[in-house]
Amino acid sequence: MRVATFIKRTTFHKGFGGLETQNKILCEGLVSKGHSVTVFSPKYELNVESAEENGVNYVFVDCVYRSLAGFSKFQKKNWINKSVEVFEKYHTNNAFDVILAQSSAGLGVIGQKNKLDIPVVSISHGSIVGEYKTRLQSLRGFTDYIRLIPDTAYLLLNFFGRQREFVLHSNKIIAVSEAVKSALVNETYVPKEKVTVIHNSFDASDVPHKDDDFHNEKPILIYVGRVVKSKGIKDLIDAFKMCGKNAKLLIVGDGADAELFKKHVSKLRLEESVEFLGLRPHSEVLDLVSGADLFVLPSRRVEGFPMTIVESLAAGTPIIGADIGGISEGIDEGITGLLYESGDVRALCEKLSILLDDKFLRAKMSQNARAVARQRFSLDAMLNKYESVLMGVIKR
Repeated sequence: MRVATFIKRTTFHKGFGGLETQNKILCEGLVSKGHSVTVFSPKYELNVESAEENGVNYVFVDCVYRSLAGFSKFQKKNWINKSVEVFEKYHTNNAFDVILAQSSAGLGVIGQKNKLDIPVVSISHGSIVGEYKTRLQSLRGFTDYIRLIPDTAYLLLNFFGRQREFVLHSNKIIAVSEAVKSALVNETYVPKEKVTVIHNSFDASDVPHKDDDFHNEKPILIYVGRVVKSKGIKDLIDAFKMCGKNAKLLIVGDGADAELFKKHVSKLRLEESVEFLGLRPHSEVLDLVSGADLFVLPSRRVEGFPMTIVESLAAGTPIIGADIGGISEGIDEGITGLLYESGDVRALCEKLSILLDDKFLRAKMSQNARAVARQRFSLDAMLNKYESVLMGVIKR
C-alpha cells in the first residue's frame, strides 16, 4: 500500500508537538508493516526540499500555508493549491493508493480526489468549537478581546467551511477520541458510521520502566506540554502552593505564557520547588516522565487525546487529569490515576494530596498504568486499526 500523508508541520520543523509526534510514529509504524509512506508538508523555515527518515519519505512544499479554501484560488502559492500541484507530479509517476490527511491539511487533495482518483482518510484531533473555547481561555487583556473579533469571524468561516469540507468530503474520518467523534457529529452532522475512533499510541519499549516499589524521597510532579494559559498551568501552580508540601514540580515545554508563569511562581515564593525546564528532546522527556511520581495534566483546553497520556501510562507514572475533552478516555479513575473538574483548583489540590500522601497507592496505580498501556494503547493495536481503515477505502 502506497500512502501519501498531508500535515501542516513535521518533527523536522521548529515548535512541533504531540500531533507531529503522533504522525511520525504512525508513518514509521506503517513502513514497519511493509507499506510505503510519503509525507507532504509546507516547507516553512526548512532549507531542504525533501528528506528521508526511518523509511519515511518527506516532501517539503514551498508555499504559504493558509487553510481557508475560499481564498486559495486567488493565491497560486497557497498550500491548498500548491500541495495538489506537487502531489500530482509524484502521483503521476508512481500512483499512491490512499491519502491520509492530518486534520484539514488535506483540503486541497480532498477537493480534487475524484479527479485524482484516490480515496482520502482524514484524522481529526479536535473540533473548531473546541478550538474557539480554548481561544477564550487564552484571553488576558483588552487587546486580546479586540483580536477576538477577527478570530470569531475566522471561527464562523471554518465552522461552516473548512471543518465541514474535510469531514464530509473525506471517504473516512479517524477521530483520536470518542469526545472528538461526538463533537464532529454534533458540529458537522457527519454520519456516526463514517467516523472511527483510534486512540493515539506509541512504542512503549521506548520508555524506561519504573521498579514496582519506585518512589522519590521527595515526590516529583511533572507537566509536559505547551506553557500557555489554556493548558491550566496557573491552576497547577496554585494547587501545588496549597498542597505541594515537600514535593517538587517540573514544567517541561515552552510557550507564550512561560514568563508570566515564572513571575507567578516567584510571587508565590516557590522558586525552590517549581522548575521550568523548557523544551527538551523527546527521549529526555520520556526519561523525565519515567522518573516522576505523578504526571499532571491540568488542561482547561478541550483536548483530543494527548500523547502525553499514553507516554505516562507506558512509563508507569500515575496521572491526575482535568476531566475535559478526551482526557478521561486515557485515565481509569482510581486505577491509573484521578480526574477532577477542569478549572477547579481546590479539587486539583485534593487529588494531589491523595496521591502525594500515599506512595503505596501510587505504586499500585503505576503497575496498573503499565498494564493498560500494553492492553489498550499498544502501537501494534493502533497500527492494525489504521491499516484496516486505509485498506477499507482503497478501490479494488
